[in-house]
Amino acid sequence: MTTQAATVIIKESARPHTDRKLNAQVLVTAFGIFLLSVLVYSTVLYDTPFFTRGEAREALVVESMVQKRDLVLPITNAGQISAKPPLFHWIAVGLSHLTGEADESTIRLVSALAAGLALSLFFIFVASVSNIPVAWGTVCILGTAIEWFRAGTHARVDGCLALGITWAACSFYWSLRRHTEKGEASWIWLLSAGFGIALAILSKGPMGLAIPCAIIGIYWLASAGYPYLQALRTFPYLSHSVAILLGGALAGTWYFLAYQHLPDEFFKVHVVNENLARFMEVPDYEPGHRKPFYFGPIYLFTAFLPWTLLLPVLFCWFRHGSWRSESALFATVWAGTVIAMGCIASAKRSVYFLPAFPPLAFLLALAIEEAIRDPNFFRRAVAIGRTMLFILFGIAAIAVTLSFTFVVSDSVADFIADRGVIREKDATVVGIVREVLGSASLLGALLPLLLLGIFFGAYWFRGSELKKSLIAISSTIVVGGLAIGLAFVRDYSRAVEPSAFMRTLESRVPADAEIYQYQDTYFAVTYYGDRFMPRAETVDLSSQTAQYFLVEGKREEEFLTVSPNSELVFEGEEFTANAKGRLKVFRVQSEKR
Repeated sequence: MTTQAATVIIKESARPHTDRKLNAQVLVTAFGIFLLSVLVYSTVLYDTPFFTRGEAREALVVESMVQKRDLVLPITNAGQISAKPPLFHWIAVGLSHLTGEADESTIRLVSALAAGLALSLFFIFVASVSNIPVAWGTVCILGTAIEWFRAGTHARVDGCLALGITWAACSFYWSLRRHTEKGEASWIWLLSAGFGIALAILSKGPMGLAIPCAIIGIYWLASAGYPYLQALRTFPYLSHSVAILLGGALAGTWYFLAYQHLPDEFFKVHVVNENLARFMEVPDYEPGHRKPFYFGPIYLFTAFLPWTLLLPVLFCWFRHGSWRSESALFATVWAGTVIAMGCIASAKRSVYFLPAFPPLAFLLALAIEEAIRDPNFFRRAVAIGRTMLFILFGIAAIAVTLSFTFVVSDSVADFIADRGVIREKDATVVGIVREVLGSASLLGALLPLLLLGIFFGAYWFRGSELKKSLIAISSTIVVGGLAIGLAFVRDYSRAVEPSAFMRTLESRVPADAEIYQYQDTYFAVTYYGDRFMPRAETVDLSSQTAQYFLVEGKREEEFLTVSPNSELVFEGEEFTANAKGRLKVFRVQSEKR
């Protein structure tokens, strides 16, 4: 691709706002989006006890960094090193120094900040390559997609990864634009891209480097077209290598120091288990969440709800060739690259597709704007989108009816439980749902608001009022998310969090006794217990002192086979401290005594 040809392509679609007043307006709006999103995301769970394995795992690393003053590679009270790079944990440690404590709200605030900053940065990007209405639509769609909303409210590293990739990808786009327009390198954007790569690598490892590089390389080839060999010759390798090397050097400093700490353990966890094992078979290790290829699209569909219901509009938009503008092509390559990598990997979760959400939201906002602006040309797309919105309204209405019936009717609930329609674990969750939804105030105020929001969103979409429609639907999702977080999730977390379990353990187990976790790691127990409790694959019967073991119900039979003389000290309530099954504490006395 020649520089002149590339310049023509980019100028057709990239229309940066050069008016200073408009630029100031965009920046002020972006800052407001950042503040509002952080406020919403950080409020949903706030100080709710950690009740998921992933949240407690990251919190345990933060706790270890604070207590041991080791910011490189601390060994947690579970006897393990962190399975993820430390960016999330570093930010949490910094916030803990400001707030005075590394508690639930402080650690979750990291995710809220990452999600909010990514939203505001992408708003600026979209406003510069498209227009303000599309930028608003993009933010409404992105900020309220189910998985993005969840990532912003939970203490997980995925929000930081999405921020780093968004930062790097947008910076690379502007650096290539400068190259094609003026034939020179834009070192500001290249340095910015390097910084974004460092953020991504320090969030979740080498994939933070591979994804931005793949995006920009494929985009360059796609925008150039055939012959691809000529495009490869004209790519600005030298200048962009500087950005890649900068990002690698910034992140590599930690990798070097961490390797110096514990070479064998670091290589096994961060190189083999967390990276190679996700794409190939590795001896003696089975990655979690291993799923077939076709689970990728399924997870993507559910994670991007409710906006996946409008994807038919996007498909019609693609079919008519509107995606060939430069910014839309870039977003298409970006989303496609992340989705392809997510599907290829053996381990699959909906949150792994999070870095694809910004470009998907941008493309969908472009498609909706085009459909409303030219209803004759996109009549079919508008009709499909309208139909899907009313389907969403219908599903919500049915769900409300069934929920109300389930809440007010004990016979219906008993019938479902007695017939084994749901698992025992799910029955516990359903019981909490019934208790929460049994509140007349919640049923009387929240559900009608949700239905009205969806109804007016569909009504305004039918009337081609994009702004009102997206705001109505987004507000509905925010209200629903806040309600779920402040009501159901809080009650559920208190039902399974391990505080009571750990108080009993402290009273029954001597402070200097050895405690092990049998064939698993219960991170929430370890975090709230504040005791060293490493994982043990077997029982050492030759020990000269009494040992205590945390054993999950499903492993009890195997444990008693290995150690038949074990004594049951106490057992927790169903799902308390684990959310998978009943935890029991056994005392194992040495056979030599």
